[in-house]
Amino acid sequence: MNGSTGSIKRRWVARLHRPAVVMAALALSATTIDAQTTYYVSPTGNDSNAGTLQAPFQTIQRGVNALQAPGDILELRGGAYVGSVLISNKHGLAGQPIVIRSYSGERASIDGYLWPQGGTGPAWAPASLDDAGAHPDEFVSTTTFNEASVNRGAFLQAGAYTRLVTYSRLEDLRAENATFERITSAQDPRPGPPVLSACAVTDTDPACQELPDCSVSPTCPLKRYKPAGYRRPWVYMGPGLWFNEATRRVHVRLSPTSNAIAGLQDYQGETDPQKVKLAVTGRHLVTLRVEHSSHMLVSNLDVRFGGDQTMWLRHVQDVTFDHVNVWAGARGVRTDHATRTAFEHCRFDGGVPGWVFRSDIKDAYRFLLAGRVERNGLAEQTSDGLMAGHETNAETRIAYSEFVNAHDLYLAGTGVWFHHNWIRNLHDDCLFLDAPEYGVADARIHENVIEQCLAGISMAGEEVGGPKYIYRNLFDLRLPTASFRPRNAGDRNVWRYGHPFKFRRLDGPIALFHNTFLVNPQHGTEESLQAALLHYRDTPLGEPLEHPRRSFNNIFVVNMDIASDVPITYLPDPSFAGPTDGNNYFRFGDASAAAFQIAGYCLPAPCPLGQTYVAKTFSNLQALYQSEYFQHSKGVYAPGSEAHSREADPRFESYSPNGSFSSGDDVRLSWRSPLREAGILLPKELYLLDRYTAAEGSRDIGCCPYGSAALRVGVDGRRTSPPVQ
Repeated sequence: MNGSTGSIKRRWVARLHRPAVVMAALALSATTIDAQTTYYVSPTGNDSNAGTLQAPFQTIQRGVNALQAPGDILELRGGAYVGSVLISNKHGLAGQPIVIRSYSGERASIDGYLWPQGGTGPAWAPASLDDAGAHPDEFVSTTTFNEASVNRGAFLQAGAYTRLVTYSRLEDLRAENATFERITSAQDPRPGPPVLSACAVTDTDPACQELPDCSVSPTCPLKRYKPAGYRRPWVYMGPGLWFNEATRRVHVRLSPTSNAIAGLQDYQGETDPQKVKLAVTGRHLVTLRVEHSSHMLVSNLDVRFGGDQTMWLRHVQDVTFDHVNVWAGARGVRTDHATRTAFEHCRFDGGVPGWVFRSDIKDAYRFLLAGRVERNGLAEQTSDGLMAGHETNAETRIAYSEFVNAHDLYLAGTGVWFHHNWIRNLHDDCLFLDAPEYGVADARIHENVIEQCLAGISMAGEEVGGPKYIYRNLFDLRLPTASFRPRNAGDRNVWRYGHPFKFRRLDGPIALFHNTFLVNPQHGTEESLQAALLHYRDTPLGEPLEHPRRSFNNIFVVNMDIASDVPITYLPDPSFAGPTDGNNYFRFGDASAAAFQIAGYCLPAPCPLGQTYVAKTFSNLQALYQSEYFQHSKGVYAPGSEAHSREADPRFESYSPNGSFSSGDDVRLSWRSPLREAGILLPKELYLLDRYTAAEGSRDIGCCPYGSAALRVGVDGRRTSPPVQ
């Protein structure tokens, strides 16, 4: 570790051990300083006013422009302020930040959209007036736009935040069909284009064969593609928008949906957009942009809508968002070149409605149209990550915040501190920690509640970061996500249960300790045919010291049914420096199947030079201890893999008898639990990070020791876990 990274680590460890009351006092002091000047903005003000309480400005931008000195405060009277806001070259001082906040007892919102419904004339006209092929519920804007693409939007209404689908193709917006699958039968009446197989190289030119991502070049024409042998149907995915680049007008359709899936919402609202308030915006509009600024506090307001991102922070230092609600556009917050950025008690809502499925965003395809290769992105531009960081970020703190109803969440940079947050209903990855150009180093992920997503922790990207410390978290993935759009009329099999991990072979040092994982079986997926837990499925051979993946004192509970009764977990290759020990494995369901699985391996690695050992399963820990594998594992971890682990009912305070999700579940260890003081002693650097073991010396296994208070997460710690309401 270099000097700069080491100093960051020491600062984070010091901050981790500050008493909560001290941290609260520090946060409060930033909001109670004596300001040099206080300015006011009101929807009924005037930008030519002096900006006083009696004569306020009208626009937030005018108020921001007035901020000049450290300690200046901008107070926003309650109401919605439409238009984007740029904060540039504003600098406070440590202990004397520039403050932007809602006026006491009121709530202001910054709304990033170009064109709401309303005005002096009709905002929409029936599309059928000019196009006989239009759908009866299709309308077109009476306004034209110069922006490159005006196809982001949401319902502008009170209540649950709800996005409009961003359609890639007009054919989908107009479709009568609402199902989506591979169509191989010529008798299937659903219209749709023949699909081209991805990256099907038929060109004999070697240069063409090396083109990435099936890209087309003048010297490598369409013959690189071949028919996949099936069609995809055009599909209506719910109320949404499509932008006609030729006419510069927006098309909208608000037809009801009829998926009829228990637990998911269907749209049954107004079909005439002239009777509904809609927020329509361009992809490049950023609601709030902060750049080249430092020592600022933004608090107690809402930032809503926007295009590809609702907020963008770049080249900033010591900027804090406190009690800010972000109603995300395609993406909530983008950050780059950001140092000591903090989000505390904030809520991020992606607004993905119940009629949008993961496949709507992930299953893009190519097809041939009039001799040209076209791409149908379906609804992929509707929702992206609630956060998207960058490797240039340093010391990002995200605490007591909430992330809901979106696709996924990216963390990035050096010195990420993510704690006491609540994540729910993300269709893909809850925490993506190493996407391309988004590597994470020196991360602390602790005391969060992560539930209802496809992958709890994902490090399946291309970056090799670390170290990453993941501890005292509750991963409750027993509730499924809406993954597959109904394949045909009457299909109700749309769900997919999540798994805790998505790793690749080289991920950098990872320490996973004192977590509790609650997992349901997965049906019809590749993972369900291998194991419920995959953190050791892919481990690097021949590099035992560079990428340790340690796993200590975790609870793994799997609710396995007979139909998908596969091993609970993979164990690491015995040449891999990933000691796993002190864990507890328990499952409901058929106890006759194997508990542990190993992939084939060889010693010494790499395989061409060593003796090969075949893949195996072990029915229980005793069978593992008697195996050749266990003896081999002592080569990198002297006691041997899982030498002190257990297979016991954890005896939680309250838990459903069959392991299924129940709103009354409480995963703190009861006085009867065999996991009390049953864990191993942590290595020193992990011991010092964990407040339970460092302060009390507890070796209780799992996230919530016996006698601990309920884990409070989210805004103001208002959500206790479990249950989470």
